[in-house]
Amino acid sequence: MTLINTTISDNSAGIAGGGIYSLSGNPTLYNTLVAGNFGPPEGDTRPDDVYGAFDVASSYNLIGAIDGSTGLDGTGALYGTVASLLDPVIGTLENNGGPTETHALLIDDLAISPAIDAGNNALFGNFGGIQTSLAGAIDATQLSLIVDDATFFPGTVPFQVRIDAEDMLTISSCSKRSAAIRTCPLR
Repeated sequence: MTLINTTISDNSAGIAGGGIYSLSGNPTLYNTLVAGNFGPPEGDTRPDDVYGAFDVASSYNLIGAIDGSTGLDGTGALYGTVASLLDPVIGTLENNGGPTETHALLIDDLAISPAIDAGNNALFGNFGGIQTSLAGAIDATQLSLIVDDATFFPGTVPFQVRIDAEDMLTISSCSKRSAAIRTCPLR
């Protein structure tokens, strides 16, 4: 089993590995978030995200509690333990504008999801034809940013823009009747 760009959260199990229980086969995880899952002995209160052996090639994952597993601490790994959980700072499962419900990576006054910009899509090429950099400059004479084909984007997509070496977080919100874009400096 290989998981790429996947979120596994808010699950529970009667045995170890409330998120993923690897019995055999050493699954591989890339750019995957596994956090907020629960297992025994307390059921819905003891953090239990992964259990068992995973492929050591797994990389750029965020694991809330890595206890009971091997192979998930490699390149780009972010992880906590049952004693010191890593909070993924994600929203509830809801419609965030795509074809399926998702857990949004959150940015608010209290916390920023550690999963933001923590993955590495260079390993897998350009998904959906999205251009990840702009050719040319944006200056006071050019006030718009044009995306040739936005059909791949879900209705709400946070993305990052760099203007004069200052990182800006841009959050777009679209519906059939309106579109709103808010840009703010990253701190």
